Amino acid sequence: MGHRNNDRREHSSERSGIHRFVERQLDALGIAYESEFRNFEPYRVDIYISEAYAYIEVDGPSHSRSKDKKRDDWLQERYNLRGLHLDFATSRDIWNAENIRIAVVNFLEIVTPSAQQRRGEYQNNLQK
Repeated sequence: MGHRNNDRREHSSERSGIHRFVERQLDALGIAYESEFRNFEPYRVDIYISEAYAYIEVDGPSHSRSKDKKRDDWLQERYNLRGLHLDFATSRDIWNAENIRIAVVNFLEIVTPSAQQRRGEYQNNLQK
């Protein structure tokens, strides 16, 4: 379990302290994930959870809601992915370890049951 970087290089310069804090919570929960996942061209996602066919975005001050919405809509339309945003830019004080774990577990309980179906629908659309 745990994380690995998608392109096998350490991205510590790209991952903020908040991002690494979220990763530690995923590690504590035993959730397998990949950081800085780049296989959804032209976009990348902060954290990709293959088992759930979903991603987590750690939104800091550099995130743009309008750009995030555009990317989220495209990822859902093109890849049938589901995403969770942890907004540290405006709500940093609520995101302690327990609240992150609760948000992630609740999100995964919702999206994981449909992961195989959503992945299959994406693959079927590729064949059309």
